[in-house]
Amino acid sequence: MKIIKTLLLGSFFLLCPYQILSKEFNDNLTLIELSESQTWKNLLHYETGDSATGLVSAIHNPKFFLAEEGATNPLKELEATVFAFLNSNADTDLHCRFPARLIWLSKKTPLLKNKSFDKSKCQDYLKWSQDDSIGSISVVYATGYLGNPASFYGHTLLKFNSKDQNKRTALQDNSLNFGAIVPDNENPVVYIFKGIFGGYEAGFSQIQYYFHNENYGEIELRDMWEYELNLPQEDVDFLVAHAWEVISREYTYYFLKENCAYRMGELFSILDGVNIIPDNSIYTYPQSLIQKLSDSSYKSQKLIKTVKQVPSRQTRLYSKYAQLSSQELEALESMIETKSFIQNDYFALLDLKQQHRVLDTLIDYYQLLRDERLGDDDANNHYYKKALSARFDIAPGTSDLANSFEISQRPEQSRNPSRTSIVTAYRNDKSALDNNFQTLEIRPAYYDSLDASGGHIAYSELTMGKFAFTKENNNYFLDYLDIVSIESVNAKATGLPGDDGFSWRMKFGAERFEPGCTSCRVFRVQGDAGYSHNLSSSAVVGGYIGGALHETFNNSENYFARATLFFQHNLSDNFNYKLNYSHRNDFQEYSEKILDFEMRYSLNKDWDLRGFYIKSQDEVYGLSLGYYW
Repeated sequence: MKIIKTLLLGSFFLLCPYQILSKEFNDNLTLIELSESQTWKNLLHYETGDSATGLVSAIHNPKFFLAEEGATNPLKELEATVFAFLNSNADTDLHCRFPARLIWLSKKTPLLKNKSFDKSKCQDYLKWSQDDSIGSISVVYATGYLGNPASFYGHTLLKFNSKDQNKRTALQDNSLNFGAIVPDNENPVVYIFKGIFGGYEAGFSQIQYYFHNENYGEIELRDMWEYELNLPQEDVDFLVAHAWEVISREYTYYFLKENCAYRMGELFSILDGVNIIPDNSIYTYPQSLIQKLSDSSYKSQKLIKTVKQVPSRQTRLYSKYAQLSSQELEALESMIETKSFIQNDYFALLDLKQQHRVLDTLIDYYQLLRDERLGDDDANNHYYKKALSARFDIAPGTSDLANSFEISQRPEQSRNPSRTSIVTAYRNDKSALDNNFQTLEIRPAYYDSLDASGGHIAYSELTMGKFAFTKENNNYFLDYLDIVSIESVNAKATGLPGDDGFSWRMKFGAERFEPGCTSCRVFRVQGDAGYSHNLSSSAVVGGYIGGALHETFNNSENYFARATLFFQHNLSDNFNYKLNYSHRNDFQEYSEKILDFEMRYSLNKDWDLRGFYIKSQDEVYGLSLGYYW
């Protein structure tokens, strides 16, 4: 009887698919209206595209669709999906392939009201969902890493939190990651070009969270921030089901826009009223996703429930080192120098609580330096094990050292990533008719050393596409264009052996051949290497040696060497300044000394005020008002 009923219903569906109405049908929706629902379109990942319907799914894997025209036609895909579910049962592969579709449609159409997603029939799904034990979802943000172009702007992923942490640790929870499928040993220049222009396939992948914790926190030394979301269990189950549907489905990867942050935000769009994709039609930053998440509410509650910092291996060491007393530091440095731990004379003078503090810091120190791949062939691995052994040899107890620093701005609280500023300045040039000039500066991305906060690398810089137009002596011209500018300052925070403070910077773009010259822009590639050292928790000093290659101008040499000294001091959360002094020389006729001073005062999250002074052939000083967007 059941088979006959299903066949009759299926026949009616084929003959009259758009008029299936019922008293039980929610809001008397027809299939046409249901196919136009934004949730249905989001479940299929439709985007504006070149098709008869004006829509094309971002997923281009035929296994994701049941209708021949499913990738471009929401109605055809809905018809095929409803019909397929009508003629299937919980034992079929269809229920396990598309659990989120079934969960949603069973609530929206009376045709499927007796259908439900039976997880017990889907063993692979059960295994992946930790035996249906996922109680909450977290968005995890890994801060930027300047050692890899793919990680300049940070990264986002999802973590599925088990209800019972007594049976498994947080590191054993499953995670969902989105990334480009890149060949091994891909050339970085090729990677950037293909990544920007959609040259790679991409997709969601699953792996246990400890893999990301190891890669980001222990190898790349990147802090992570975990944002647990405030979602009812019903919505958690719905999101987990949809995440299962999109795993290993191919997308096209676009580094600037449709990247990890965009696709992670897109997953949450299946929840009515949730839109956490950053409002920018050109690019999507992972940090912008976190900021949008922080500003969002769902069902009259803030979407973020809790925020947890997961400090990197380096942060753990630096934090503990900063908390040690002078007596404890003396013992630590002596133990590292002599390789004598418990037997060390300075260590023996400490009380038990101090010994716990020193040994815990020593363990983190060798944890930072050791190379696990070398095993016993690595001396630091040997001393790491020796430090662990020493910790077990003394009386048990816990130290009171914090694993991370307290910071005034978490990533979601930081300013927006783009900045536009209006500059008014004065050039002390006696030969000029008018020494006043104005400049419009636009920085699409991302941060400089004075506004590096909220999860960015302290004292460092990462800008792309920064340019300025200047009005000077009634002439309008492009002042400079920084296609890429990176400065990685690794302050020697501890001074311990191995914490070497190596720093570097590079820049590629167009700029004036010399200050004050309005018509002598040249393309330059610049690079420097050096060292930096923390003078305190708020001040750093360092130096570089390097140079540049550039276009020839007026028969000049097309290179110069330079030496640079810099000092930066963060007086407060809102006020800081930086001083640079450099000497350029091409070893022929060109030699120039440049003093550059800039200070910044943060008016609020969206505005700042800067003052600057530059001394080279001329003196220039001025003010700028900047807006972050």
